[in-house]
Amino acid sequence: MALGDKSECLLCGAQSERSPFSDVTDPAQATGGWKYECPNCGPYALPDQEHHWIENFCSPDQRLALFEYLRDNPTEEGGLKVFTMEEIEKILSEPPTGEL
Repeated sequence: MALGDKSECLLCGAQSERSPFSDVTDPAQATGGWKYECPNCGPYALPDQEHHWIENFCSPDQRLALFEYLRDNPTEEGGLKVFTMEEIEKILSEPPTGEL
């Protein structure tokens, strides 16, 4: 897949741009991953392990919870949200915000 190819957002399914991603600030994550520019979720990136987990094991409800997190916690202008497995687990362990 070339830089900036159109692809489905891994979280909400919207038509998005996907490009290779590598977090050079964290040598442990330097294996790469994918960056998404989604009209619904905003810009976010997933290192390889996290991308693989969401793509293959994440349920629709879990994807919805991650989408809602991004929607409710937008990045600053020009920023990029990079998900770690620890952060994904924390988000998914929180109770849904729409229910009492």
